Amino acid sequence: MLFPTHVAAGYVVGYGRRLPPVPAAVGAALPDLIDKPLAMCGVVGIYHSVGHSALGLAALLPVVLFGRVWLAAWLGWASHLVLDVVHMVVNARPGDAVFLLWPAIVR
Repeated sequence: MLFPTHVAAGYVVGYGRRLPPVPAAVGAALPDLIDKPLAMCGVVGIYHSVGHSALGLAALLPVVLFGRVWLAAWLGWASHLVLDVVHMVVNARPGDAVFLLWPAIVR
């Protein structure tokens, strides 16, 4: 999905959950802000790696204990991953959703 779509979705997620919407929007942007430069610089070979990993997101789950702002950012980040998977399934590429298991599974 396009970057602005993720930011808007994150904002809506934050607002809808009665959490600060701006941190949710920032959280929704983070996967692309992390992974796109890494791939463009050749650090990783794919555009869905560190920031798009559900394993990484799960590892960050304890951060939500630090308050509503962190919870909003975490939910925004999670919304990004969900939207990317939905996009792949709708475009008949469900197998590409293995990026969620990066680095355990790398294509």
